[in-house]
Amino acid sequence: MLQFFFTRGAYDTEVGLYSNADLARIMPRCYAWHDNVDRALRSQGGCVYPPFLIIERGESLDEFAARVEHEEITVMQALVLIVKRVMVLHGLSIVHRDLKPSNILLNGNCDLKICDFGLARVANPEDHAGFLTAYVATRWYRAPEIMLSWREYTNAVDMWSVGCMLAEIIGRKPLFPGRDYIHQLKLVTDTIGTPSSEDIQYINSARARRYIESLPPKAKVEMGTLFPAASEVLRDLLDRMLIFDPRRRITVEEALEHPYLTSLHDPEDEPTCASVFYFPFEHQEPNAQQLRQLILEEFYVYYPHMRMVHSMHPKGYPP
Repeated sequence: MLQFFFTRGAYDTEVGLYSNADLARIMPRCYAWHDNVDRALRSQGGCVYPPFLIIERGESLDEFAARVEHEEITVMQALVLIVKRVMVLHGLSIVHRDLKPSNILLNGNCDLKICDFGLARVANPEDHAGFLTAYVATRWYRAPEIMLSWREYTNAVDMWSVGCMLAEIIGRKPLFPGRDYIHQLKLVTDTIGTPSSEDIQYINSARARRYIESLPPKAKVEMGTLFPAASEVLRDLLDRMLIFDPRRRITVEEALEHPYLTSLHDPEDEPTCASVFYFPFEHQEPNAQQLRQLILEEFYVYYPHMRMVHSMHPKGYPP
């Protein structure tokens, strides 16, 4: 069942208020047909906040991490759920690009959902991923290749984010809380060591490459030093997630086969994807006339009678 909540507090000024009439025009049709939405509209006295799908009696991963005792089995169960959900996305050739604790929702029934796909993109290797930009992901969970303008980036950016979240669950604080790009890169290299010349050969920006080459050599800090209470096998998995070169970073499939998660890995109970997402419009460059027509087509979805009215206009649409 779809359930909705209304955002409060610090987000009020960002999302704004919508009248019932406004919301009826902008809400996707699949939501508008649902009874819960109708009840939500009536319950707010003429003005509502935008509705969102949420997990029943749930919380975000950062709230979960701050509340529970971090026994190894708790960490393992949370991590395997995250990895399995990410495996579904990557199986569909979707890169989330903004995985962070506040975008992971879970509850006491071990239900876990990934939310906020506003920055997600299809990353089919055949498309060369040339459209992917650096303006993605909350900085603390942002992979090095994004910050350094890599020639292209892949699913590996999500695995870096999963590694950052895992470190935060274990250590109860963010691993790389950078104040800006430069500070973020410094925290990363201070922890995982200065990358080799081979690691940085795919950095597209000459300026970014010169910056990395100018950094003083730093040795890698062992995960045992950072997380002495964590088991050796858990530290090994974290090590493999936080590798500078995305080509050598662990994949979701490899993570599930890792000794730390293999006891909870059941291929029979894990969905596979027979097809991938593909949005051809992302490769189009419409002109002004085509954009105008696309807007009109969306308008006609909600006001179908206006198609006839516009067809009678000399130009086919209002000037």
